[in-house]
Amino acid sequence: MKLFDIHAHLTDPAFKEGIDSVISEANRNDVEYMMNVCCDIESIKSGLKTVYGKKNILTAIGLHPNYADEIKQDDLIYIKECFERYPDIAAVGETGLDYYRDTSGKERQKELFRKHIELALEFDLPIIIHNREAHKDILDIIKDYSISRGIIHCFSGTLEFAQTCLSRGFYISFAGNLTYPNAPELRRAAKEIPNDRILIETDCPYLAPQAVRGKRNQPSFLKYTALELAKVKGLDAEEVACHTTENAKRLFGLTNIGE
Repeated sequence: MKLFDIHAHLTDPAFKEGIDSVISEANRNDVEYMMNVCCDIESIKSGLKTVYGKKNILTAIGLHPNYADEIKQDDLIYIKECFERYPDIAAVGETGLDYYRDTSGKERQKELFRKHIELALEFDLPIIIHNREAHKDILDIIKDYSISRGIIHCFSGTLEFAQTCLSRGFYISFAGNLTYPNAPELRRAAKEIPNDRILIETDCPYLAPQAVRGKRNQPSFLKYTALELAKVKGLDAEEVACHTTENAKRLFGLTNIGE
């Protein structure tokens, strides 16, 4: 079984001691591929220095919507320069809208989201979208662009929202919250997502699955989400691993990765 964690914050301070051991532990637990998502200037610099280029670890860079009010023009210039200097960056993000935490103004978030979409189109890369209680505005902005390669990460929306995103060509990714007892609606949505459009992630160090709730989440815990998804969809774990890994490899253009 080969799993692909399409969203892990490996350069988060929670992993500052022993990232190599975290990666090794993930490999021992069938996680062969990981996407390191860098979502502020500090994590981008750290990720490009310490994780970028490691075997079977991909890199995504972007500026999280929670920081939208703090972003300066120089930060956006730096981001673009990174895409120009590091050709193996695999995706733009995470980006999007977060109306739950309300740490940045909605208009600034929308502006930042648009700039990331434009980067994704310019560099022909998939985009990783963060959505917290902003379904309508996410869809309204996406509809303004001809973007069709991307992920609604850590999905927490309705089935209707998922279906609209699928119709635009996006993939839907599920994290550890799929396993929570209070998430029956999320499991109902997951059941209906086509097997060729579904992905899994940890979003570590956040959202540890129910079986390890309270611990620092890490890629080795991805198996719990895979097992829950298998249960929800009436598949075995190997089928879930095959579908989600092949979907990720196809999305990121990595048909030969690991071969």
